[in-house]
Amino acid sequence: MPLLDTGISTVAELGGAVVNLMGREPTGSADWSVFAQYYSAGAPKTIFAKTLAELGEVYLPRKGRELEPGARQLVRSISAALIRFPRLHSMASRSYRNVCKTLAALRAQAR
Repeated sequence: MPLLDTGISTVAELGGAVVNLMGREPTGSADWSVFAQYYSAGAPKTIFAKTLAELGEVYLPRKGRELEPGARQLVRSISAALIRFPRLHSMASRSYRNVCKTLAALRAQAR
């Protein structure tokens, strides 16, 4: 049962759990699996929680967090290429998130 549609993600209730599906692509039943994002490059990123409060602010849009379409496609294609190598994919993903956080902190200091 859909709970929220923020425009960049959808929050729904599924079997007593709250699920956040990132992206606006139409989803199939296979995309609702906990493992879907690891086995299918086209599956949306999903976050499962017991309550909406446990999701925190993950479903809310953040100013300046959206990538340009070309950069977003580059990140997706790199992720798709590395998905077969879980450790390498995890390391690259963690490094990417750290770089994004560092850049956001530097931008905030510059203001």
